Amino acid sequence: MKLQWALATDTGRVRRVNQDSIYADGKLFAVADGMGGHAGGEVASKLAVETLSEIPSSERLAEAFRSSFSEANRRIMSEASHSEKLKGMGTTLTAALVTAEAGKEVFLVQNIGDSRAYFLHRGELQQITKDHTYVGELLRSGSITEEQAAHHSQRHVLTKALGVEATVDSDIFKVSPSPGDILLLCSDGLINHVTDGEIEKILMGGLPLQQRADRLIESANLSGGTDNISVILVEVLGLSSTGEDQDGSSPVELYQEKELETVVRRKPELLSIPRPIDKQAIVRGSRIFTLRVAAFLLLFLLLVGGVLISVQLYENHSYFVGDADGAVAIFHGHPGGLLWYSPSVVQTSSLHLDVLNSVEASAIKNKVPEPSLVAAESYIRNLKARVKQQSYISSHPLGSSFTTTTTSGSGVG
Repeated sequence: MKLQWALATDTGRVRRVNQDSIYADGKLFAVADGMGGHAGGEVASKLAVETLSEIPSSERLAEAFRSSFSEANRRIMSEASHSEKLKGMGTTLTAALVTAEAGKEVFLVQNIGDSRAYFLHRGELQQITKDHTYVGELLRSGSITEEQAAHHSQRHVLTKALGVEATVDSDIFKVSPSPGDILLLCSDGLINHVTDGEIEKILMGGLPLQQRADRLIESANLSGGTDNISVILVEVLGLSSTGEDQDGSSPVELYQEKELETVVRRKPELLSIPRPIDKQAIVRGSRIFTLRVAAFLLLFLLLVGGVLISVQLYENHSYFVGDADGAVAIFHGHPGGLLWYSPSVVQTSSLHLDVLNSVEASAIKNKVPEPSLVAAESYIRNLKARVKQQSYISSHPLGSSFTTTTTSGSGVG
């Protein structure tokens, strides 16, 4: 398969550190989006792509590709167990491998988390991967609409990631390309701000491939740039194998192979259903208490007490940035409240929504959860810095160029 590729990554306009890692060598392409604090996120994403880069060339390449996600998971958990500051770190990972299936060259695309893979085939953009997020699950079950998902306060809560559990439950897809097709791998910093329609328009724009990658980064930054942004574009220039054309059928399918176990999708865990109360334990005539009833009541009181303590602890460590009568403020509590707890304002900043761009203002109105008061204060400081920079640029039109932290690269193979 003859390919050309381009890659770009940028810190964005709000974050101070780029926790994304990207990799491309002509046979393997990967994007990882780290999480777990500045140090932890960088380490986790770097470990993930480094592990993938070590995949040996062998006849069982597809099996090695799948196993590499488990190996990356093991290394991340091992590293976290030896360092207090790295505990809880993890990463998303989306990767594509060039291989051959039944004499036809294909991409195997594997993912865990919410970094995505798209495929531009015959002028139409298709999302290959499925987001492993809480909101993604709600959307697939039909519980919410696309519009509700786009503005849901918990749309970034992951249900799967590397470094979280001992076992890895990734998805693998097989993509059969044609000359002219483009594969896109990206972190959620792109899709948070750029719609699928805008992505398709940029990819179809006819610019050199590297310029298209840079344009995607630029579009995300112009729309807010609230997260790190990473993209890899892989264009198929030609195929060296001769397989049947995919005319009339989808070029993307869930991958299965005899040498590999079938991809197992988790089913929702069954909720524990309490056993019916033993009729013999019912107080007859309100005269006696059996030991079984007493034990049940004690267990129930302990359970209720545990729930109350858990709710209290959760509320004590919950913060979000939101709108307080037009001003950007920090709230203590869970967005929308939790049980009998209602969020309260702990700090009101001098920053007002009317000086923010539409994306930033919308994010504040929909509430931005933060893990601590310090993190919420840092978020507001970054917003102020962005507003100050934009104000300076607007008042100095002759000096409107500014330096970004974008890293780009390209290749042909």
